[in-house]
Amino acid sequence: MEMTETVQAIDCSKIRQFEQQPRQYFDQPALESLLESIREYGQEKPGEVRTLSEGETYRYELIDGERRWRCCTLLGIPFKAVVRSDITDVKSQFLASFLANGGQENLTDLENVKSIVRIKQEHGLTNKQVAYRIGRSEDWVSERAALAKLGPKIMEMMSPEREDRLSFSHASLLLRVGSSRRDALAEIVVRDGLKTSQLRDLTRRDRQVEAKPGYEYVKFTGMLRRLLEDSQALKEKGDNLRRIMKSRPNREISNAMARVGQISENLATLREALNSLLKTRVA
Repeated sequence: MEMTETVQAIDCSKIRQFEQQPRQYFDQPALESLLESIREYGQEKPGEVRTLSEGETYRYELIDGERRWRCCTLLGIPFKAVVRSDITDVKSQFLASFLANGGQENLTDLENVKSIVRIKQEHGLTNKQVAYRIGRSEDWVSERAALAKLGPKIMEMMSPEREDRLSFSHASLLLRVGSSRRDALAEIVVRDGLKTSQLRDLTRRDRQVEAKPGYEYVKFTGMLRRLLEDSQALKEKGDNLRRIMKSRPNREISNAMARVGQISENLATLREALNSLLKTRVA
């Protein structure tokens, strides 16, 4: 890696973001914490930039250190950076950016997955070679590269911007089931907030029962749980309505409330049946 020998203090306005960089998600609390740190102690770690062609609006483009650059911009101070003279194209710039950040805790699992896949495709690297460059184990890289097989829909569910996002552990477990069943199972995980242990049980059952009925049962039980919740709420609303309307001497209202009472009894019976079904396992 060739660099100029010294760290330069560069006017932040002369630097532009690298829009294709591996990091796309910036945690706001962490950014604010870094801002306060730089405000008090200064920018301790320099970033990396590359020089742009003559005629560009900006003189430099970031390779590493966008969070630090953002903070320096807000504080109105120069950004300390090393100018990489060996980076002249986007492919090598992306690789350098990932090597500077890849595998760190501040990159999300989704960012790591997408970056590893891109680098392997663009540079023809193996999982072992990527692992060596970022200082991680080959298994660590292989596990994340494998998640690309899950497809765009499940990958989107891993987005850190989603409150109900799939965790790395959830996504890894989904690789154990057939590709035709992954999307629907992922939706069940997100919708019902299944824990990793619950998903593991489902994937184990799915492997044991390859036939479709086992998979349909998973979806069916999810519907039963929601129906149980809705039926309980409906019964409570009905009972409350009967209490409110009981004092009103109106024949039509009385007849209507009698029907509500019958519905409540039916809902109680339905709940018993649903609970019984939920205790049934498909072998």
